[in-house]
Parts: sequence; C-alpha cells; structure tokens
Amino acid sequence: MKKVFVGHRGVGKTELLQRHKRYFPHVVHFDLDHEIENALGKSVTEIFTERGEDFFRQAEIQTYKKLITENASYVISLGAGFNLNEIANSDHIVFVSRVTDKHGRIFQNRPRLAAGFALEEYESKYTERQPQYLSKAHSIYHMPEGIQEACNFEKNILSESFQITDAIYTLTKNEVKTVHSLKKNFARIELRSDLIAMSEIHKLVQEDPKYRWLVSIRTAELPPPGVIDVDFDIQFKPTNFEGIVSSHEDSIEKALDAVKSIERSHLKLAPLVENFEDLLIGHSWQQQDPSNRSFLPRSSIGKWFWYRQLAKYWQEINFVRGLTDLSDQPSVYQWLTLPLKKPDFFAAVVGKPVLFSRSPQFHQKFFAQKNSFFTAIEISETEFSKYLGQLIDFGLKYAAVTSPLKKIAFLIADKPTALAEHFHSANTMVIDDEIVTENTDLHGFESVIDSQAITEQIKIAVWGGGGTLEMMKFILPQAQFFPARSYTAAANSFRPDVVIWAAPRLSDTLFPPESWQPKAVLDLNYVENSMGLEYAQKKNCSYVSGLGMFKAQALEQQKYWSLR
Repeated sequence: MKKVFVGHRGVGKTELLQRHKRYFPHVVHFDLDHEIENALGKSVTEIFTERGEDFFRQAEIQTYKKLITENASYVISLGAGFNLNEIANSDHIVFVSRVTDKHGRIFQNRPRLAAGFALEEYESKYTERQPQYLSKAHSIYHMPEGIQEACNFEKNILSESFQITDAIYTLTKNEVKTVHSLKKNFARIELRSDLIAMSEIHKLVQEDPKYRWLVSIRTAELPPPGVIDVDFDIQFKPTNFEGIVSSHEDSIEKALDAVKSIERSHLKLAPLVENFEDLLIGHSWQQQDPSNRSFLPRSSIGKWFWYRQLAKYWQEINFVRGLTDLSDQPSVYQWLTLPLKKPDFFAAVVGKPVLFSRSPQFHQKFFAQKNSFFTAIEISETEFSKYLGQLIDFGLKYAAVTSPLKKIAFLIADKPTALAEHFHSANTMVIDDEIVTENTDLHGFESVIDSQAITEQIKIAVWGGGGTLEMMKFILPQAQFFPARSYTAAANSFRPDVVIWAAPRLSDTLFPPESWQPKAVLDLNYVENSMGLEYAQKKNCSYVSGLGMFKAQALEQQKYWSLR
C-alpha cells in the first residue's frame, strides 16, 4: 500500500489517518506536519513565523521524499499546501473532501499564510486548490460531517471492500487506470463522452464487453458497437433510438417539453431545481411511469441528495458521487447507510442551512437499529409550512429541527410537550397519526452553562437568539440580550465578561460593539466558519464551540424518540 491523503485545511486528514491506522494496523502511517515538527524540533506555526512559508514547503518535499524512500508501504497525510506535482507516480492519491470545504474554516491555532481576514484567506486557497485536488486525485473520499470514531462504512470504503449494485458510478479520466478495482465495487459504471475520450471508451468496452457499462453520449459521437446500455443526451439522439434519453435543460419546464414526444425509451431528467415546487413537479412526472422514468434533480448547493437517496427505492437510474463531485448525488458513504429494502420511514434534520449538520452521522446508528436512516433536508420556513405533508408522504417520521424552523415546528404541532409550549419553540419532532414536538435545547444549553461554571456575578451578553431566545432567558435571567442585526444604546454601554454567540453567519449579522472586550465566547454554533469563532479570534479570547451543546441535546432527542 502506497497511499497519500490530500485535502483542504481542517478537513480532518490527521484524524482520518488515525482511524485508517486502526483499519490497516500492518501499514506504517505518517502525518507529514508532525514528521516535520519532529525533525526540526519546532511547531509548524513556529517554522512559518521564523523561517517563512518557502522554507516550510521545501521541508515538506524533503521529508515526504525521505519517508517514501525509507518505507516499502505507507500512508501519508499531506498538508493542504503540499505541491501535488511532487507526489510519486506510484502513490495512490486520495482526495479527502467534506461538503463544508467550500464554506470556509477559521483556525485559532494554525499559521496564517497572509494578512487580513482569515475566512477570505481560506476561500482564496479553496478556489486555487479545489481544481488541483480533483485533477490530481485517483479517488475521492466524501467524508461525512462529524465522523470521529472508526466505523465499518468508512473501513469498507477505504479498503474498497463494498459493492453497490443499485447506483451508477461515473468514471473520470484520472480513474481509468484504477477501473479494474472500481468494477469490483460498482455493478455499473458510466462512461461519459465529455469526460473520457471515445477512443478510451471503446478500449474499456472491448477489454470487458460483459461488464454492464453505461455509455453516455454527451458529444456528437456514436457509442461502441454492442453496448447494451446507452444514454443519449436528447440533442444527440439518433432517429428511432430506443435506449435511455436524457435532458439536462436547466428549466424543468423546458426539460419536460423536450422529452414529451419521445416514446419507447427510458427518459432521464436532470434539471436545475431550486425550490420544492419544481421538485414535486419532477417527482410527479417520474411517478406517472416509474419503471421508464428517472428524475435526478440538481441544485447550486447540493440540497437534493436526500431526495436522490429516497429515489433508490422508486426509480431505475441512480448515481453516487465520485470525482465528478456533483453534490446532489449521494456520496458512497451516504448510499451505503441506506437499507437494502425500502424502510417504513426515515428521519432527517430539517432547516436552513443544514448541509453542515452533524446530526446524520450522530444519529446514524440509532436509526440503523430501527432499519432506517437519517438524512438532511434543506428547507425554508415557507416551504416547511407548505410541504411538510409531502415530506410525510415520502416517509418522514422523526425530525431534528434547526434554525429557522423551531417556532414553526411548535406552531404546526398537534401535541407540543410542556417544554415546547413553555418556550414556543421545538427542535424535536415525531410524526405519526399526529405531530408531537419537544424541546431538548434546554438540556443542551444547561450542560454548557454548567460546564463553564457560569455564576450570577459574571456579566453575560447574548448576541442574537432566534428560536433559542426564550430558552436562554429561562436559564440565564441575569444575562443581557441584544439583537445581532442592529446596535442598541444598551449594547454600546454594556461591558460583558462572556459573550454567548447565538447568531448565524448572514450578510446582515453584525459583530458586537468594538468597545466589548470579553474574556470568553460561548458559541451555540459548531460550524467551522462561525462568526462566533471569528469574533473570539478578533478579541483574542477563549472560545467554546457549540459542539458540546449539540451532543447533549442530540442524546436527549434519542431518548425522546425511543419512547415514541
């Protein structure tokens, strides 16, 4: 084994390396940053500060080459800025990716590469590095948010010991040389003429004509003779063709119009869908002839992967995400967590945004024991009120409710608990013959306050609040509460010791008055680009993430769900 991990800063390569070591204990594992620190007797931050980035980059290359020369097999985690052109041809490059990569991360204890706003620095590097990772990698691991412990799903993916028979994998040019192993993992692989030269497609088909390739024509060319499964984009469809015909029109109305007169073919629609109304139009169209129609919605942010997970149980053509990195396609990890047979129900975190949520990973085992799965549904307040009934028809039974839907979840409940009633807010939902809601935020917030030894003598300012405002007032009646989108006279004159950050990163979210000099920031968010984390960095004060609160309230959710 000769494997290297590459990926953006803070993606979790070091932690993955430790889990990988448990999966493959017979192989030596190295974290390149740690090896450099050991060799030079200084931390990475000290090396950057004292010797500069150019010196560090040279040290990276020298240390890497020393490791691969001295070891016959190895796994090495490389830094985000490592020069990918220096990676040996014999190394298998794994791009470790998370859905939150594009949203940025803020680091308190890592070296800065440039002056200015930390998130802007990350975003600049992301734009530069993302295409490099995709073009150089031999495989990609779409790592779920919040994975911390070794698990069989991850082990099977990294050891290539899984098989997916009901979804198609799209091959890229980089993966042609590893297609033999991919065929062991996927019963079907798509060969797209806009991604792989037709001459290469002919060669692959000739080498294994019995394998069930899906040859997708996206250019003005003809497929290899004898291929059973051919998918023509409608603009290239030959006369009287009766295979798979696709439309990739952005407009769902135009896509439906384009295929309305086509007969004796399997129709596949992949329009750009940005709202629930259009999603349901496409779903209704597919359900009119489910054996001959497949609906694959795509969006600008990848918010329909939950629908594509469910579509496993009602349509013929489905895809899993690979190096094409189409974020509406479920990842291999997300696909493997689905039950083989259609479950009686499913569970989800609902809100906006939720793509960063750790709830799917945290609750995965809990719902696997119920022969179901947990996913994430990004949905606005208006859509949640209007289309909850459709989600219930899809099979939604249990929900973790996050901002900004907590007040709506309370209002639509048939039977809110006493806590939900008290705070007019609900973050936990059970849907059966009636909608029952609970509020477990109270338990989570109490656990954080208790762990930080907050006393009545400490001056506390709560910045923002939303659906958790009444709950925080109940726990901290002595605190001062301020809106996060405007300044008040009281805010300008207050001098808090502790700021509880309860605001999302939005364009109109403000930072507190400059005169505030808190000793600590307690963040209700746990996202790595939280404005609360940025504020703590600006004020050079201690920081407590909302991860502890999340875990405490999520455990309470499971207790509540166990009773229903």
